[in-house]
Amino acid sequence: MHQNLYILIFYYFVSMKLLVQLLFFAIALLLTFLGLISWFAVSIDAMSGSLANYTQEENMYAAVGLIICPLISIIIYFMLWKTNFFTRNNS
Repeated sequence: MHQNLYILIFYYFVSMKLLVQLLFFAIALLLTFLGLISWFAVSIDAMSGSLANYTQEENMYAAVGLIICPLISIIIYFMLWKTNFFTRNNS
């Protein structure tokens, strides 16, 4: 009887690990898309020459979009890679 309970607890924690990994993957994917959109928007602004007219607040938003979002997503992808999220056999 206790063995079945231990197996159920083990499967519960394994499924919770997968849910947490999926949540982190969704966050990393969202940050990746935000970074790509930011790179595209800043490159379009740079072509028209209006990049020099940014205020300090807009410069901070651009820095977050261009540097912070991709950096955090790369860290999350690396963490998921080290926990074998991208392998076929998640043992």
